[in-house]
Amino acid sequence: MLKKTLLLLFLIGITVGLTTVFAKKEHREQKLYDLLTQATVDLEQAVKRVEVQMKSKVYKAQLERGGKRKHVFEVYALIDQEVTVIIIDPRSGQIINATEEGIWEKLTERSLKKAAQVSKIPMSQAISIAQKACKGKASRARLELSDGLVHYVIDVHGWDDRCEVLVDSENGEFFKSPGKERKH
Repeated sequence: MLKKTLLLLFLIGITVGLTTVFAKKEHREQKLYDLLTQATVDLEQAVKRVEVQMKSKVYKAQLERGGKRKHVFEVYALIDQEVTVIIIDPRSGQIINATEEGIWEKLTERSLKKAAQVSKIPMSQAISIAQKACKGKASRARLELSDGLVHYVIDVHGWDDRCEVLVDSENGEFFKSPGKERKH
């Protein structure tokens, strides 16, 4: 009897713990969606700005928490063959900072630099394709090289789901992964 009671208490504890974890994750997803929809500038516009104004190839962009609990877009671009990180305020669309990456980042992302140089469609176009496919806003986009193929991987958040979209960097064809539903 004691073993059954302990086992029941253990299972209840696990259930409560998992419910709490999922509720916190759901809350974070909802806050992220709200932030993305309330921003004056979205990830696509931030990337397009860097591509056009700085005449660069972007290979990675994401929404990140900046200083003082404010979120910023980090855009990684190739400018004159150098990796540069551009920080953009999603509320104003202004470039806050642009710095060259250190030697470690340059070495680890050498293959991505090469992939960015050969990609035929810009990241901003790939983000646009993904946002239309999932009817949402992108929070992260990156260029990947796998099995000799170069493609963009874009995370898109909609009102009730989140999906990952792979966009071919040569022709813009896409594959949308199944969404992960959120309960409201």
